[in-house]
Amino acid sequence: MEIVTLDFETRYGKSYSLTKSTTSEYIHDDRFFVFGVGIKFNGNKTEWYPHEEVDSLLSSIDWNQSALVAHNCRFEAAILKWRYGHSPLFYIDTLSLAKADCHYESASLKSVCIRLFPNDLDLRKGDELILSKDLEFLDAETEAAISQYCVQDVELCHHVYKKLYANFPYNEAKLIDLTIRMYVEPSIYLDTELLTKIVSDERRAKKDTLERLEVTSTQLASNQQFAKLLEEEGVTDIPTKISKTTGKSTFAFAKADAGFQELLKSDNKRIVDLTKGRIQIKSPHTETRAIRLLTLANNHNGLLPIALNYYGAHTGRFSGTEKINIQNFQRGSELRRSLLAPPNHVLVTCDSAQIEARVLAWLAGETSLLNQFRRKEDVYKNFASKIYKKEPLNITSTERFVAKTCILGLGYGMGPKRFQETLSQGTAGPKIEMSIEEATDIVSLYREEHPWIKHFWKYCQDRIPLMDSMEASDTYNVPNGEKGIIVFQYRSIYLPNGMYIKYHADRFETPKPRNSSHNQNKLRLHGGIITENIIQALARIIVTDQILAIHEKYPVAFSVHDEITAIASNANAKIALEDIVNIMRTPPTWAPSLPLDAEGAYGDHYAK
Repeated sequence: MEIVTLDFETRYGKSYSLTKSTTSEYIHDDRFFVFGVGIKFNGNKTEWYPHEEVDSLLSSIDWNQSALVAHNCRFEAAILKWRYGHSPLFYIDTLSLAKADCHYESASLKSVCIRLFPNDLDLRKGDELILSKDLEFLDAETEAAISQYCVQDVELCHHVYKKLYANFPYNEAKLIDLTIRMYVEPSIYLDTELLTKIVSDERRAKKDTLERLEVTSTQLASNQQFAKLLEEEGVTDIPTKISKTTGKSTFAFAKADAGFQELLKSDNKRIVDLTKGRIQIKSPHTETRAIRLLTLANNHNGLLPIALNYYGAHTGRFSGTEKINIQNFQRGSELRRSLLAPPNHVLVTCDSAQIEARVLAWLAGETSLLNQFRRKEDVYKNFASKIYKKEPLNITSTERFVAKTCILGLGYGMGPKRFQETLSQGTAGPKIEMSIEEATDIVSLYREEHPWIKHFWKYCQDRIPLMDSMEASDTYNVPNGEKGIIVFQYRSIYLPNGMYIKYHADRFETPKPRNSSHNQNKLRLHGGIITENIIQALARIIVTDQILAIHEKYPVAFSVHDEITAIASNANAKIALEDIVNIMRTPPTWAPSLPLDAEGAYGDHYAK
């Protein structure tokens, strides 16, 4: 396989750049123009090819036998595919490699080179690109400077690739390739009729609300004007809070603010209606997402490029990007329904059941909870029966939801106050008001019923001083189970797939007084945080390995949290569903005693 490292130099300006538009919008804009490309074949000398030579050069490469290496490979790959029609055998993204190597550091090429090659001043990024800003075409002098800049970038990228890729786990490399391929070679279609209707309905609903309330959108959206509307309705105690940014008093008009939530409970219907109206006006997400999806459909022949950041979170989880995060599409929403399978195919969507709770119970050795999972019992109803002292069969849906919040949320050391606030905010279900005394009793009950989980928090807490030592090394074995699953090392935790959770030095510092110059956003590590990091990282490894296993049989279109969506033919839909569920119920080789479960469904649109 030939290694092709490249970097396109493209036109950009004040009103036309990637900071102002998505990759798709930028590349499909009429102003898009490739000044040239810097390219390196294997270890050979990097060469610059001007605009008029780019097409023929790229066409001369056997992409079926080549791997594309680039920094922010999604961008370079999109140009290569959408503008020149070429798809390499494999994508290698040095930006993704850098994120996985050290997530808390900047992954820009400039920063990565300083971090990886601190003593080699020749490996530094230049700034000649600024010379081409707002230019239609390059004169000879500018092109010479830009070509030198581009050649240097290719060389830097190739050095980063050699440094980070040699010992990079192959499954992770395949995941990077698949993540980029989901974007540049999309397989999901969009229902443009439904999206057009969503936009129309959203605009009509907002218009009707403003007419009914006899106010303007500015009056509802502006903090000052909304406060004035409340004062006119007799509200004397306008909700306020201390800004975390300025340290000064400001209006508490964010949706999750306690004071704002109290307005929704007012006996004055007008106040409630105004507050709901503000939420509606300040939450244009559905309309703007639908419009953006329509733009993508227009640019890509009805298809949706799936934009995900590999290693978008500290523990390796994907994150959304390109101003479309399908991970935030609400279950059962019309936006979800707008994602369609290709003709004569279905979308098979399967979800890992309570994967974090299962991994936590397994890792901590919480046998009673593990056995409930193995017996396929309703663990939420079982715990609710202990909270409310009634038989599981008599548990209501609200009581089950409280217990579900416990099983999924209290495993990382959440305290009574946070538990109470989580239920009252209703972010994952119905809003439930609970006294602090009741919340305290429930949290205490959870910890009494799950002593091994509580013990694991302490075990992680005790590892913190060790992890701040250069000689740190402590292997954790699952109680009565698998050996050597994780290893606590110097400011990092080694994972069973060869990756690490890494921590900045600040995380080990003792918090300093508020009037010091210390960054208060750096939260000091404690046992609960480390437990959460480990469980989320292990669950992520399980899910991403499942993605790769499924992709060998059925093309995986995208993933949302612990949910995987693949494509199967109509004729093979039922078998595909069974295969995918079986794959997701199979524990990883490093955790054969871990009881996993999954459920799924299929249809011509994404609606699970």
